[in-house]
Amino acid sequence: MWLNVPEIERAESIDELITDFEKEIQIHFSHDKEFAKRASEIGHPSVAKFFRAIRAAEAARSRLYHADLNTHRSLAKTMDYFVCPVCGYAQLGEPPETCPLCNTQGGQFEKID
Repeated sequence: MWLNVPEIERAESIDELITDFEKEIQIHFSHDKEFAKRASEIGHPSVAKFFRAIRAAEAARSRLYHADLNTHRSLAKTMDYFVCPVCGYAQLGEPPETCPLCNTQGGQFEKID
């Protein structure tokens, strides 16, 4: 269940907003294991494996978000973010020449205002 706007608007500090964001990530992925389990139960082990791979990738991204949030609290005010349109890799500052994950050209990165 995603947070609705009134719940998000209750945050009165950056710490509360970040805490709410982290809770939302946890809620969003709380049922991932069930999808993999159900795919196996109905005879689709390759889909179950794919769901487990997605969960592992999202868990890794979540850890990166968590680790970077403290750094970005102050830097985000003065620097731009650039996001790869193919894989979602995000970089603070300037876009890379090519995405380190999927090799998309840096010129294709979306600048986040």
